Amino acid sequence: IKDGAKLTANYIFGGENNYNLNIYGQAAMSGELNAACSDSDGICWFTKLNVHSCKVNASSSENNFGGFYGIGELNVYGGSVDAKHTGDSNGYGLADISSLNIWGGEMKAEGKGTGRLSYGITLNDDVTNVTVYGGKLWVKCADNKALDPSDGVTFTKADSYTDGKIETSDDGTEWTVYEGADKPDAKYVRVGY
Repeated sequence: IKDGAKLTANYIFGGENNYNLNIYGQAAMSGELNAACSDSDGICWFTKLNVHSCKVNASSSENNFGGFYGIGELNVYGGSVDAKHTGDSNGYGLADISSLNIWGGEMKAEGKGTGRLSYGITLNDDVTNVTVYGGKLWVKCADNKALDPSDGVTFTKADSYTDGKIETSDDGTEWTVYEGADKPDAKYVRVGY
């Protein structure tokens, strides 16, 4: 996507046939992809999805849906990715992302509500492994926990990412450095800020 250009879609659906999606921007990282859906997830069902130097906004206003769903491996190498539920009910930022890897850029995941899938990052069927190697990650759900508390969601900051501290908050304004062995249990979790 060229710098300054915008591509808008109702939703982007890969299907369950081993499809990959690579989204590339240019040097200024101002190209933008928007997938805002009212009856499904914004972007769903890809074996691998890679974001390189581009802005990607994926959202859903439908109850129990969200920005991204059913992605085998999601890699953020640069640019910014914003995944959220925009409706008035329950929803997530990311769900059933088998492997989320932040190498650079910024990833935000925002859930809403108090239902079973109302977390910033959650799972419906699959295990979700989150690893931050660099860049920034911001996860929130003001009504619930940022990260699904089930054992199916793991959260790791790579040892090599020495500058990227993990911080937690329950109000989004007062932040505490988190050094626990388990994944953080808070409404807001951020890394690298």
